[in-house]
Amino acid sequence: MPLTDEQKQLIQKSFAEINRQNSNFASHFYDCLFAMAPLIRPMFQSERPVFEYHFNELITTAVAKVHQFNEVKPKLEELGRKHLDYGVTISQFEVVRAALLLSIQDCLRDASSPAIEQAWSSYYDEIAKVMIAAMQEAAS
Repeated sequence: MPLTDEQKQLIQKSFAEINRQNSNFASHFYDCLFAMAPLIRPMFQSERPVFEYHFNELITTAVAKVHQFNEVKPKLEELGRKHLDYGVTISQFEVVRAALLLSIQDCLRDASSPAIEQAWSSYYDEIAKVMIAAMQEAAS
């Protein structure tokens, strides 16, 4: 289900707040991800600053283009194909969502809310859907 305008605004405002706090969102995200799923750590062959940089680049673009999601789709499709090459499985997208939401909660603390978390969860689902479709197409 597409995001509402209110959800899009919540995503942009909450991400701006995360950035205002000067928290290293990518570091929080990967700390959560590797704590939740330590067996995926070997999939990351680059140095941590490299994949944190790429995560920051992607999340910043996704948030900036939340109102123009179709403009982000080609990049997400490419990313899905790359993730297939890295050995990512579709089932791993669930743990990534959980790590993302936990990171948001951690960074926002009291400023987090069920509405913000639902908005991010829904947006993540849209992003994952595009990536998974590209992975499935590339695998066939």
